[in-house]
Amino acid sequence: MSSYTNENKLLNLIPEATLIAIFTACSYWIAFVYEVGYFKTFDIPYNLIQLKLESVLTVFVLLIGVLWLVFLIGNFLAMFWPTHPALKVKAVRVSLIILLLLIHIINYGFRRTDWIIYIFFGVVLIIFELIWPILVHSKKKNFSEKIIADEVAEEPARSKSIFGRIFNLIGPAGYNLLLFIFVSSWLAYTQGVAKAETTKEYYVVQDTNLVVVKMYPEVIYCVPFNPESKALLPKLIILSSYDKGTIELEMKKIGPLKVEKEQ
Repeated sequence: MSSYTNENKLLNLIPEATLIAIFTACSYWIAFVYEVGYFKTFDIPYNLIQLKLESVLTVFVLLIGVLWLVFLIGNFLAMFWPTHPALKVKAVRVSLIILLLLIHIINYGFRRTDWIIYIFFGVVLIIFELIWPILVHSKKKNFSEKIIADEVAEEPARSKSIFGRIFNLIGPAGYNLLLFIFVSSWLAYTQGVAKAETTKEYYVVQDTNLVVVKMYPEVIYCVPFNPESKALLPKLIILSSYDKGTIELEMKKIGPLKVEKEQ
């Protein structure tokens, strides 16, 4: 961004109580985004999502744990971290892209359908993050100087972008907080989708082809499916525990269910 500074700017003006409230709201938001990703796979309307306190508390604890883990890893890497601010920006950007790819692999494993994604990001990283600085700044002595020169040359254009303007407004700490919220939301959404697409064991209503995709204390959301093709039908069955009385469920290994719906 336009100024490599340690000032927190607007973040210093926010009281600690407000920051805690913001963090709590983020927990609700991330829990909701996870459910959106999960519900979307089964074509369940978002307004049927029910956020329970225990789910939000789980997300809250996970966020604190992730932040603490990032802090510990950051302290460890600080011993080997580049000292020049431009190198730090470069390292963070490349690390973030690699991290997102690794999380995608953890969620889905190596799939043939995803090879084009891995190749695309690999080519982009190699060309624009490694080869480009070497070619454009070939007069520089070593690789570090070439990276620094490339980052400094791109700084004026980057500072005029919307991201650069936000960085200049709220400072590094505030910008990193927004980045953390954005990345966490994206990860929560993709994790919800991956959970729906990779789960193999589901509860099934006994003597039916109704697979339980979501269960709450008051209601159970079920989707009919074809046992042979494992294809979901474009229907949603809502069972009420109060109206139906005892509902017998049995665990079956019927997944992963296909996202494609039957015609």
